[in-house]
Amino acid sequence: MLEKEASAFDALIIAVPDHHHTHLLMAAMQMEKHIYCAKPITHTVEEARRVKSELLKHPRLVTKSSVQDSATPAARSTTEILNSGMLGAIRELHIWTDHPIYPCSLQRPMEKITPPDGMDWDMWIGPAPYRPFHSAYHPENWRPWWDFGSGTVGDMACHSFHIFFKELQLEAPETIYGSSSTAMRAL
Repeated sequence: MLEKEASAFDALIIAVPDHHHTHLLMAAMQMEKHIYCAKPITHTVEEARRVKSELLKHPRLVTKSSVQDSATPAARSTTEILNSGMLGAIRELHIWTDHPIYPCSLQRPMEKITPPDGMDWDMWIGPAPYRPFHSAYHPENWRPWWDFGSGTVGDMACHSFHIFFKELQLEAPETIYGSSSTAMRAL
């Protein structure tokens, strides 16, 4: 479709599940199309490195990620504090994030369910490992499954990370550590 419609558009808005982002980003950049992409830009760190490498080959392209929290009063206040110097040199940053909307650490469903009428499950799966359709994945719960999403980090952490990354002028990390908790929030 992109190749067929290439002359009819200048920019691509990517708003599909996370596991499709890199493939569309790479195709758009190779076609010299500007990009507005839903977060997270990529599904894995390796994909992020590939996308960055490709993007550097196209310096005229305008790219933007949809991180909505960047203009909130809290984000702007954080920026003011960081830029004021009142905290001194910042040597270490810890960010905690939570996402109570969808459950994580689920058992993969074993039964097969027929996709809803009109849904092309094979197209939705795309580059992900094939899994039979199940309502545990779609329509609303695909993000906590690594095959399709990047969990809370890819979904929510970017809203916190980006402020510090930008204002502290950080570079890409050499090492990434992650941890999780099985603690449940009290309702």
